[in-house]
Amino acid sequence: MPHPPTRSRASLYREVNLQHVSRVGSLHQALTNSSRRASLVSVFRMQANGTFAPVLPLVNEILLVLTNLAHLSITLCGQSQLHNPALYTTMLRTLARCTFKLTSLKSGVVRDRDFVHFLRQQTRLESLHIGGSDWDIPQDALPNLKYVKTYQASSCGTYEALTRSHTSICS
Repeated sequence: MPHPPTRSRASLYREVNLQHVSRVGSLHQALTNSSRRASLVSVFRMQANGTFAPVLPLVNEILLVLTNLAHLSITLCGQSQLHNPALYTTMLRTLARCTFKLTSLKSGVVRDRDFVHFLRQQTRLESLHIGGSDWDIPQDALPNLKYVKTYQASSCGTYEALTRSHTSICS
């Protein structure tokens, strides 16, 4: 019978910050081979530059096993939808298949049908930071949303922010 997670293991996996492509393989192995370990992750932050493209399929597999994820932040620098639409589409389709229920999301994705489908599934979402300002989120979606921040990226990490109330972005 497996042992319950120790406090040190639980705190080790509670927040995952992925910034180096060299760590994706070992993280993938650790989380996809242990549903118990994957269930410990409540915060997942990824700031990826252009070198992450070859390992994004592994990142997508990681996202699918994070059943208790509450906070997700994905920044794909140098991998905008304009430069690699297939990369973004694959990640958006993966998010739509995830079972976690977020309370906060930060993502630089632009308007997309798959992303709106994902948002509709996130009924616990309270805080949303998204790229672009031309959003049409249905009125009945995101019933617990309290805070929305949209931004335009002028370069990775530099944002022109615009904070809006939930009702001002709904149709």
